[in-house]
Formats: sequence, C-alpha cells, structure tokens
Amino acid sequence: MLISSTLRYLPAQVVAPLLQISVFLYWTFHLPSEVLGFLNLGIASQELFSSLLLVWWQHYVLRFRSEPREGPDAARFIASEVTVMTLVLLAHLACMSLFLAFWAKDAPVSTLLAALCYSGGQALAVYLSDRARALNDTFAYTVLQICGPAGGLAASAAGFALGDLTASWPLAGLGLGYLAGCLYDIARRWGFRGWIPRPGLSFIQAGLRFGGPLILANIFIWTIFNIGRYVIDYALGTEAVGQFSVGYGLGMRALSITAMLVVAAGYPLAVRRLNEEGTAAAIGQLRRNALLLLALVIPATAGLFAVTPLVVDNLVGANYRAVALVVLPLAALAGALRSVQSHVFEQCLLLFKRSHVVAAVTCAMAALVLLLTLPTVLSFGVVGVLYALLAVQGVSIFVLGLYCRRETGFTIPIPETGKVFLASLSVFVPGFFVTGTGPLSLAIAVLGGVGLYTLAMFILFRNDAISLLKRLRPA
Repeated sequence: MLISSTLRYLPAQVVAPLLQISVFLYWTFHLPSEVLGFLNLGIASQELFSSLLLVWWQHYVLRFRSEPREGPDAARFIASEVTVMTLVLLAHLACMSLFLAFWAKDAPVSTLLAALCYSGGQALAVYLSDRARALNDTFAYTVLQICGPAGGLAASAAGFALGDLTASWPLAGLGLGYLAGCLYDIARRWGFRGWIPRPGLSFIQAGLRFGGPLILANIFIWTIFNIGRYVIDYALGTEAVGQFSVGYGLGMRALSITAMLVVAAGYPLAVRRLNEEGTAAAIGQLRRNALLLLALVIPATAGLFAVTPLVVDNLVGANYRAVALVVLPLAALAGALRSVQSHVFEQCLLLFKRSHVVAAVTCAMAALVLLLTLPTVLSFGVVGVLYALLAVQGVSIFVLGLYCRRETGFTIPIPETGKVFLASLSVFVPGFFVTGTGPLSLAIAVLGGVGLYTLAMFILFRNDAISLLKRLRPA
C-alpha cells in the first residue's frame, strides 16, 4: 500500500522538479546575471514568507484534514480555510511589496505586478497541494505541482522570443500557471460558491497550537540553505547571486529529486514497525531505509562530480559556466548531506520523540551558518557559501550520529555503506573513455556510469540481489 501510494505521487515528485530545473537552465541561456540574481532572491524570499505565514496552517491541514467531516462541521472548516488563506495571501502580497521596495526600486511596473502575481499564486498552490495530499487526491496534487513550472517555461519562451529579457515574463508565467492550477482545483472540488458560513475559530486556534512551533524551525532551515544568497548580494552584488544560483540550485535540486524516489514510504514503515513489533524492529527498518537512501545519493553525488564539465557545457548558458563548474559538485554534496541528515538521523530522533534535539541542532546550524558565511564569502568568493554550509553540515551529522547511537542504538550500517562507496567509484570509469563534449558524450557518461554502478552493486550485494529476483519471479 505504501509503495503504491509512493508510485502515485512520483509524477509530481519527479516531473515538477525536473520542470523547475528545465526552466532555470533555460533562463541561463537568455537572462543577464543581474536579472537571474533578482529572480533567485525573489523566489528565496517567497519561501521565507511561507515559513512565516503559511507553514503553521499547512502542517495542521496535512495532519488533520484527512479526518472525515460532514455537515456544519465541514462547512465551518472550509470557511476557516477561506479566512486563513485570505489573510495569508494579503500578508504574502504585503511582504513581497516590501521585498520589491528594497530590491527592485527601479524595476518596470510589469515586473512588480508579475512578482505579486507569482507570490499570491505560488502560496495558494502550495497550500492546495498539501490539502490534496491530506485528501489523498494525487491527480490534483500533480496538477498543482506541474502547472506553475509549465507556465513559467511557456511564458519565458514567449517573452524571450519578443526580446524581453526582464523578470516580468518568467514571474508572470510562474504565477499564472500556479493560479490556473488553483482555479482548476477549486472549481473541481467546491465550485464557486457565493455564500461562505462563519469560520470555526476552534479550527484556527488548533492550527496555531499544532503548527505554530514549527514556524521557528522552518525559519532556521530556510536560513541554513538560503541566507548565502543574501550574503552574496550584500558582499558581491546581485550579478554574483545569479552566477552562484545556477550551480547551487542544480546541485541541490538534483539530489533532492534523487532522495525523493525512496524517502516517501520509508518513515511510515518504521512507525508501523515500532507500533507493532517494538524498538528493535523499528531500528532495523531505519537501517534499511538509510542504506536504500545512501545507495542512491552516494552514486548520484559521485556521478555529478564525474560529469560536471559535461553537464555545464551542455545544459548551462555560456555566461554562467565558469562559476557553475565549481559550485555544482559542492552543491550536490551539500544536497546529499541534507538528505542524509533529514531522512536518516532526524527521522530516527522524531520516531523516538526527540524532536527537541532536532530543533536545537537546527538552531545551532543556522547560527553557525550566519556566523561563517560572510567571512568565507569575503575570503573565497561565492563558493565560500558552500564551504561554510558543508563545514556546518559535517559537524551536525557527526553530532546527530553520536547522539542517535547513544540514545536510541541506531547506527548507519557501516559495512554495507562501505560497499556502496566502493561501487560508486565505478561511475568515474566512463569519463576515462568519453572524449567528446556534446550531448551524446553526456548521455554515454551518464548511462555508462549507471550501468557500471548497477553491475558493481549486483556483485557486492549478490546474495541480496538474487533473493530479491527470486521474490519478484512469477510463481
């Protein structure tokens, strides 16, 4: 059941991020660094606004909206949703206006309006997506996730064809795409009702009690992975933000997609093991989850190190290649460490009700990133952001690993992880034989690396592989 549910969500979890990457890479062939930097600061600021304004209600709805409600209770819940989201959207627009007042004083009116359209559309789409997840409506979730990037890609192409190289068309396309998905979901689920009952304040109060404490945690997480853009803007200018964001966004997103393939079903299985079979069974499941995640993120990170020159030459605009060549592999490593910390150690602590430790470590990480980023940027340039981030991530994973071992008995399966590292070395082999720099060379390097890694894993884990093949064989 869990696996089938995961597979139903894969189109949104894979196609939407791939579309986002495609849009971003497409921008690198057309937009100046300063415009791309402004776009990245605007998108990062939008994520901060959501952490401040929306995350508390998102988590409440995702946790409790799946409970059946009928009659007046259902009507009051819907009215509460309308009230909260109206206030949240107005606050989003106000915050985006403040951002534009500081970072886009001289921007054309079209860009300002497009940014407001994006802010409102994206916030509403994020909420309705979580609502669809709570109701297990995979089709609506997929539509809401894909419409925004698809609209951004189409509008960007139209704007560039007309010779407009400002942020207006990309932002308007993203915003209108998200709004189109929202209108479809609203019309399909409720229709456009002319009467809304009085909201149930009990729902809003419960949402604040449940989700309120998560606001600070989300701000810490946002700080860890986004504050570097603002430090670069302060120290080196908006053009440097655009240069940095290409490799950073591509590396982090690539590893996020990789992790998404396996993390959805793992944690619920560990919860079930804990409830039905006890602590030892739950720890065993966590170890299997960790090994499966590592078996994807380690070779994916190694693969990006191996093919970075080919990826940059074929997928990134010429103006951004020099910086992306340095930033991309380090960003992939940061994305891998983020996945391991979040989906291995933090899930272990949450499973055993140690959420205060997660909060404390996240707070400490945010403080250290704030302390280290400016000096490293001034010393090493844009890559200093990643030096600071990787140092902080390494220390935090080490501390969490020791704590998990001492308090819960959980450890990563070291011998098996060693085999994964050994198998991952095979992804570098095609690079010694691929001499070209075109798309065909990239495809050969990627497919060759995947094939050799699969073969190496089969050899190193042959007993497990044979057992799995026997179970999959039709009776």
